[in-house]
Amino acid sequence: MRRVGAALLLCFLLSGCSWKDAGDLSAVTAGAVSKSGQRYQLTAELAVPDADSAVPASKQVSGSAQTMEQAIDNTGTGLDTQLYWSHARVLFFDDTVLETGIRSCVRQLHADSAVRPSVRLCVVRDARADEIFSCASISGEPIGFSVGDSLSYAVQQSQMPDMPLYRVYNALETQGIDPVLPAVSIRGEQAQLDGCALFSGETCTGWLNQEQTAVLALLLHSGEQAVLYDDGEPIALRKLRVQLTQGQDAWEIWLRAEAACDRENQLQRAARVAQEQCTHVIERLKQADCDVLGIGRLSGQAWRTVPVNVSVTMTAAQSTEGGNQ
Repeated sequence: MRRVGAALLLCFLLSGCSWKDAGDLSAVTAGAVSKSGQRYQLTAELAVPDADSAVPASKQVSGSAQTMEQAIDNTGTGLDTQLYWSHARVLFFDDTVLETGIRSCVRQLHADSAVRPSVRLCVVRDARADEIFSCASISGEPIGFSVGDSLSYAVQQSQMPDMPLYRVYNALETQGIDPVLPAVSIRGEQAQLDGCALFSGETCTGWLNQEQTAVLALLLHSGEQAVLYDDGEPIALRKLRVQLTQGQDAWEIWLRAEAACDRENQLQRAARVAQEQCTHVIERLKQADCDVLGIGRLSGQAWRTVPVNVSVTMTAAQSTEGGNQ
């Protein structure tokens, strides 16, 4: 997606067209949403063709209004181009949005045809959302591209929950399941993934750090690979399978995976670490009253009071030569 948007813009440049001549090809890479009183403040990052580089430069434009739809329209006011939000990879929220609840903002974004439902939502911790655009990416590309790539990779590696707009909307409006949102922090001049925000309904009620977030992602998504950490040392897992079942006295979470271990005692330790970390994260979810697993809804009980047991089965991963790793 980003390469297509950048390529289209670059084609206009190489054909002799100016930035203004590019007309309706102003691709938005990311948006940052804040609130001031009853008004939304929206900053869009645009990918601007650079005559001296194959990597597009970054340009920011801003607008504000009492509704997200009008804020989106106002962001392009005064430009000779129309903003294309369908290119956006990430929408960033900050504390000013979280403190008043995210439901109205998410609902309005979901209803706006300009915004792609699959755009990922993310929280900027301890800073205004638009400060993310002052960060430098390693490759020099617009920060919307680099954070979007980091999120995609973390989701693929089961290190971060995948929370596009439509999934957060469905959780809040139809499923009765509490959402979580990936978080980033600004450290120096870099934007780094930094755990996730927990929600009870639309209200932010707590946070998980990066290692805890990886455990939560493992519980939320069965996938081909993941990494847990044992005192900072990575334990590589693959062929993950997670199953939730309702027992007579408690809910059971069954986790099965292959671990990159070649000795039985290492497998046992990996299983114990996974069981302990999953249990700890579930307790953190209960403390925040964040029923992201949907167990409280399915059981008809208050999530904090539902007993949950975790069972883990680890087997040795097979090497490409056929033996155990």
